[in-house]
Amino acid sequence: MAAVGRIRTIRRVADFPLLKRKEIKHPDPVVAVFFALIQVAFTLRDMILLDTMSKDWSSLLPKDDDQLLGELTRAFLRHLGVR
Repeated sequence: MAAVGRIRTIRRVADFPLLKRKEIKHPDPVVAVFFALIQVAFTLRDMILLDTMSKDWSSLLPKDDDQLLGELTRAFLRHLGVR
């Protein structure tokens, strides 16, 4: 997918959490949402698609998909300042 397509997708995905902009405690909700989405996307890309996390790192990473989902969700929401 070309960069333009990826950016368009991120913008559309960002529209959803920005519907709750008033609940976001970050001083700049738009930047916060985009940064949090990109952080999640890059983490998933590196861990799953590129498999760049070696066995050396495995003891420090989530043990399964459910734990990974929980950690990424927690990081996303905390960055936005949402409980």
